[in-house]
Amino acid sequence: MKESWDNIENNNKVKEAFESKEFQDAFRKQVEKDTWGNGLPKVYMDNDGWMVHHWEDGRIDKIKYLNNKMEVPVLIENKVFVDDRGIFAPLTFETNKKEPEYLNKTWIQSNISVNPHKWTLRGLHYQKEPFAQTKLVKVITGSIIDFVVDIRKESEEYGKCRFFEVTPNYELYVPKGFAHGFITTEYNTVVQYLVDEKYSQQDEGSILWSSVSNIVNELPIEFNEYFIKISKKDVNCETLESFLKRN
Repeated sequence: MKESWDNIENNNKVKEAFESKEFQDAFRKQVEKDTWGNGLPKVYMDNDGWMVHHWEDGRIDKIKYLNNKMEVPVLIENKVFVDDRGIFAPLTFETNKKEPEYLNKTWIQSNISVNPHKWTLRGLHYQKEPFAQTKLVKVITGSIIDFVVDIRKESEEYGKCRFFEVTPNYELYVPKGFAHGFITTEYNTVVQYLVDEKYSQQDEGSILWSSVSNIVNELPIEFNEYFIKISKKDVNCETLESFLKRN
C-alpha cells in the first residue's frame, strides 16, 4: 500500500483528482463518493488522518491530509471524584459530541509512570512511522507540565512546542507525529497513558528537553535544574536543532 505523496506524485490521475474541487470537498466532508465515474477513485479519510483513494480495480493509495484539519493536542476536562477514601479518577474515552472523535482509537497498551520526586522529567520521546504512537495522558495524583513538539514535516507548526498543565481533572490527547515529555511539579505524581501502537526500540527517538528554548520559561518560578530527576538516555540525546536539520 502506498502511503505518501512522493510515491504517487507521478500518477496523473491521482494528482488531477487531488487538485479537483470535488476531490477536496469529499475529503473535508470525510465521506465516500457513491460511484467511481470518470476514472476517479472513491475518496474518504481514515481514522489516522490519511486521505484514501480507492480505485475501481481495487488499488488503494493513501495521502497525508496537508491542511489545517491535521490533528492537534487536545486537553480534555475529566471530572475527578474525591471523598474521605481518596480519589476516583476515570479515564474518559468519549469527547463532546460537537467535537471530532479524537478518542476513537484502538488503544493496545496502558502505561503507568510512578514518580516519587518532584521535578522528575521524562522525554521528549517519539517513535517513527510506521510505529508512531497516539497517546492519551492522564494524571492520577499530583500534577505535571506536559510539553509536545510537532515533528510532522507537513505541519505549519513543525518544530514548535505546546505546553499543558495536567492535573487529575484533565487528560491530554497527543496525536501521532509529536515528541512528548513531561515534568512533575508535585511529589508522588502518578501518570497513566494509553498508546495505540506497540513499542518499537529500533524506531524510538528522543529530543533533549533543554534544547527546546521555551520549556524552562513555562516551568514554575521555584524550578531549579539542579534538582531535576532524569535518565541518562534523556540527557544523552540529540537536540531539537539537530533533529530538524536531519529531517
